[in-house]
Amino acid sequence: MKIAVDHLTLKLNNRPILKNISLELNPNKLIMLLGENGAGKTQFIKTVLGFQHPDRGNIFYGDKNIKQLSLNERAKQIAYVSQEADPGVRYRVWELISMGHTPHINFFGKPSEKMKRKEKILMKEIGIWDFRNCFIDEISGGECRLAYLCKALVQDTPWLVLDEPTAFLDFKKQHSFLKILKDLSINQGKGIFMSIHNPSIATEYGDVLVLFKNGELIDIIDKEKHGYEKLSKALSNLYEHEIVFEDTSKGKVLIWKE
Repeated sequence: MKIAVDHLTLKLNNRPILKNISLELNPNKLIMLLGENGAGKTQFIKTVLGFQHPDRGNIFYGDKNIKQLSLNERAKQIAYVSQEADPGVRYRVWELISMGHTPHINFFGKPSEKMKRKEKILMKEIGIWDFRNCFIDEISGGECRLAYLCKALVQDTPWLVLDEPTAFLDFKKQHSFLKILKDLSINQGKGIFMSIHNPSIATEYGDVLVLFKNGELIDIIDKEKHGYEKLSKALSNLYEHEIVFEDTSKGKVLIWKE
């Protein structure tokens, strides 16, 4: 399923936040949204998810306008991992993860045995099985991020959308987390769209980079099609500083030129 955004414009408190944005997000890709603070990344994500209504423009999930879809129907297409890791209630890890089934069962229903087996498999694959009975506030930030990712996977959607999922993770956990996402896009065919601040990590793991500046879409770089020269120019424009890529024995490395 493709996500298409057509001439999206958003104002909050009469202040322009998103300005006439049009783009397509294609499945089977890890798509990184880059931009400085205040660029509109989070507001764009929330609008694409239907959490807030644009002043102008349309959003399509496949061939269906988001306006025609209920919250439950949207939840069957996109699983969301927000910046906030506090559910507001003191859940155990397994309880939080089990909530991912909600779009697929009725109000009074319970997860089936097949659903529970899937939870178990995912918790073991992601590496959180051993602390499944811990409360969310008893585990580390990195473990909490993995728990929320597992909940999103239990939701069983073609798309994952994540807002700054690597924030507050240490260097090692950032790379471990992104390797999981990369594997999901390659081996399970999921479309993954996420915002991130670090251009080095974005260019290492992302297939497509979407660049926002002051509420505007300024560039879309498909690494496979455009190469590193175009990427270097686009990032230099975004950050208003010369950025280049240098060859190393392990591939290209982003350099912030002095």
